Amino acid sequence: RVREHDVERRADDGLADAQPLCKSLRELDLSSFVTTSVKNMYRMFSGCERLTELELISFDVSGVRDMSWMLCGCRSLTDLNLRYFDTSRVEFMGWMFEGCPAGSKWQHLLH
Repeated sequence: RVREHDVERRADDGLADAQPLCKSLRELDLSSFVTTSVKNMYRMFSGCERLTELELISFDVSGVRDMSWMLCGCRSLTDLNLRYFDTSRVEFMGWMFEGCPAGSKWQHLLH
């Protein structure tokens, strides 16, 4: 379970590299996350290998610059909604989906 202080402790890093927090998570409720000032989501969900779905519809990513390795290793992820992601300011997206299920229908939704 992700505790509030774990997220606050990482907030200075822009929510980057939360891998130690989510390795064994099967579900994650992010509906109350406020991401309007986040600039770095590097490895945010990296290593969340047991997550099967991730609802990011409430994420405001319009100011994010780095999404590289963001979903790396999410090998069980089959349901992901990226429809409202505004990635127009993102500079780094390398390996964002590395290790995700091949042929996942959601990867092409990112623009």
